[in-house]
Amino acid sequence: MALREEASWLDDRIVLVPGVRFEWIQDVGSNWLPAIGVAVSAAIWSVVLAGCVWLAIAMQSKLEWTPYSDDALVQARQSGEPVIVKFTASWCANCQYIEQTVYRDETTLSKLRDQNVKLIKADLTVEGAPGWKQLSALGQPGIPLTAIYLPGAEKPILFDSIYSGGDLSDVLS
Repeated sequence: MALREEASWLDDRIVLVPGVRFEWIQDVGSNWLPAIGVAVSAAIWSVVLAGCVWLAIAMQSKLEWTPYSDDALVQARQSGEPVIVKFTASWCANCQYIEQTVYRDETTLSKLRDQNVKLIKADLTVEGAPGWKQLSALGQPGIPLTAIYLPGAEKPILFDSIYSGGDLSDVLS
């Protein structure tokens, strides 16, 4: 009898799976442990499924970035296509914000793909990274910085702070 009273107390207070309450446990009588196992298992599988869907979406939105080198920049500029050099670092919170907002936006991704934009990532996480010299050559003291080289233009357009996918699209238009 004490077990049934405990389940009754729990059914009003705990939700293991959204929309599923403990009140249905009373229907299984004294064998309530398998019912809890089913509920916990359903919750775990829901989380796993949501993670798989998120991973599939994230993989679909992925861009191909070439690691920065002076040669990679020269080659990309000689292609006659727009070139973006994104100066970033793992310790730069604003850089990570730009990565998650601008370069995961489907409209921006479509624009970059449609215009065959060459993408170069200058990862400045470590002090001796090759992109530091180019950052200095552009007259910039720090990051985030995105240099956009348009075909035929002598100098790049610089975004030296947070920007949106719309800002990037406007420059590429």
